[in-house]
Amino acid sequence: MRVLVTALAVILASARMAAALERMPRISKGAFYDRVRPMMMESGWQPVPIPKDQQGCAPGREDVCEHYPEAEACSGTGMAYCIFVWRKNEAQMRVTTTGEELTDLIVSDVNCEIFCQAQGDAVTVPRFDTEAACRKITTGSIGYVHCVQREQTAYDYLRIVWHRLNEKAADYCAKAAERQPTPYTWLEACFTGQMRGQQMERDRLGPAPVFRP
Repeated sequence: MRVLVTALAVILASARMAAALERMPRISKGAFYDRVRPMMMESGWQPVPIPKDQQGCAPGREDVCEHYPEAEACSGTGMAYCIFVWRKNEAQMRVTTTGEELTDLIVSDVNCEIFCQAQGDAVTVPRFDTEAACRKITTGSIGYVHCVQREQTAYDYLRIVWHRLNEKAADYCAKAAERQPTPYTWLEACFTGQMRGQQMERDRLGPAPVFRP
């Protein structure tokens, strides 16, 4: 009997731990760190300030530690890796970037340290050929580059927040975006509108009733 009670306690503790796991934000590898940073904060994750005397930015990389309090370390050689620490409740993860310049830090890896889990592949942002779309609506290389950058920024944002949409809304936005000249920019606007609608519906229904035995 004692063995059964102990096993049950272990199972319940494991269940509580699993329920407490925080989902990591979807971050595209290759995205600029300064673009995904505000999106990560919007999803509930917060940068962890590292004490100045514990930051390990190599000579020539001090600007990264000064600009980003969550910078834990930055290499001055090789791939010029930098590591940033993020936390949500009890969960913690580290984001690794490459790039030598402060404005060119590119996400290369995202690792869970404790109490977090990957989002999984159940909900994915629709894929569109944005380069072909931008060629159709722009003239000149500058306009084309700006178009692609806008689309990339919208896509990076959607990768983090797309899972918030219910299936019906996500399907509607995805199908409608196929007819748009800049699909990801339009998809971002559609997402915002659908999320507003979902919130209005939740407000209309009010809180779920609580069962009291």
